[in-house]
Parts: sequence; C-alpha cells; structure tokens
Amino acid sequence: MIRGALHVGPSAPSDGELADRIQRAPGYADEEYMTQVSVRHPTVLGDPSAPLVAALDCGVKASILRALLRRELSVLRLPHDATVPERWDGHRVEGLVVGNGPGDPERLTGTIAEIARIAKSELPVLGICLGNQLLALARGGRTFKLKYGHRGQNKTVCFPGGRAIIMSENHGYAVEPRSLRGTGLRPWATNPDDGTLEGLRDGSGRIFALQGHPEGHPGPQEAGFVFDRFAERVKRRTR
Repeated sequence: MIRGALHVGPSAPSDGELADRIQRAPGYADEEYMTQVSVRHPTVLGDPSAPLVAALDCGVKASILRALLRRELSVLRLPHDATVPERWDGHRVEGLVVGNGPGDPERLTGTIAEIARIAKSELPVLGICLGNQLLALARGGRTFKLKYGHRGQNKTVCFPGGRAIIMSENHGYAVEPRSLRGTGLRPWATNPDDGTLEGLRDGSGRIFALQGHPEGHPGPQEAGFVFDRFAERVKRRTR
C-alpha cells in the first residue's frame, strides 16, 4: 500500500488535479505501446553469411537479439506490423522470432494475423514472453489478464518429465490452457505457484515458446536451451 508521495518541482498539484489526471489516464490495456517500442524500419544485424531469421519487434530486448547472434544467426529486425518476407537482400529467411513487449496481446491484431500466416509455413517459430501469447492467439487460443502478474528473476517453470528451471519473468497476461484444444498447440511448461501456462509447442517441435525470458539478462539463463533448439532447426534448413 502506498503511504505517501514526494513531489519534486516548483509547486505541488492539488488533490483535485491529481484525481483528474488519474481519471483521464488510459488503462494499461488501452495504451498504444507499439509506436513507442517497435522499430520503424527493417534492420539487419549480424554476419551477412549466417542463416537469416526474422524478428517481429514488439519491444524486443536487445539481449534476445544478442542471444540469437551468439548462436551464429543473423537477424532481420522488423516493425511489429510488418510482413515477414521470404527473402531479404538475396538471403532466404529461415525462421521467425516473436519476442517480448508491453500491453494487451489481443490488441495486436495485425501481428497476430502475420504470425498465423507464418505458422502455416515450414519456418521454425520461437516465441518469448509476449510472443508466447501471440502464438497462442494466432492459432485460435485465448489469453487473459493475471490478477497478479509474474515479476521477478526467480520464477519456477516445470516441464513434463519432472524437469524444473528458474527463469526471469515480467508479464501480466497468460494463455488459457484449455483454449489450445484443436489449435495444434499443446502446453509445454507450467508455473507451480498458480498453475498458469509457461510454455507451448506444436507436435513436431517446429513451433515453441516460453512465457519467461530465456536470455536471462538480468536473471538465470537455465532456459537458454530454447535458443539452441531454435538455432539448430534453422541451420538444419540450410544444410
């Protein structure tokens, strides 16, 4: 509970002014974030001779891009509402990454439609955080707002077979597990604290996602294997 506030400035606003600002402030779900966090023009990162993957930028962390570069991939960073090209500057796009970002995932209808199109192709697809939710929506699933968001660097994630890892997380929405029925996706990981979905995948393993942050900057890096798995699938297409 907030017990007080310290104002720094020439004059403090009145209680009435503060109340008016609060009333006029947009709700989190109504805020337009993509114009603030997404790139406006495509950018290529990394070695031009490396396999090229596209990243739909919904506010993606630089550390996620660096994790891809460390695995000898080059990255075509695209605006959140861009169409993923088959080729770029003479190079074939071999995979898609949809990273983290703010806001209500259901508002990103254009991004969802593009992910749905790519998911029908043969490209490997990796979702991280918001990307996990967008992948579910793209295949016909549903998301919901958590009563208490997952925030912190010590969140437990459990996989089938008894494996558990610690991840960094920062999200306020989650995928409704039952909504995945009939979508071709299935739950892959869960949160033991509240039972929410922490990851999903398709039957072949070509499409997979985690709700947390496998890049671990800051935080644990135990989930970094998803980058290895994605890179291996991408490179397999180029052999």
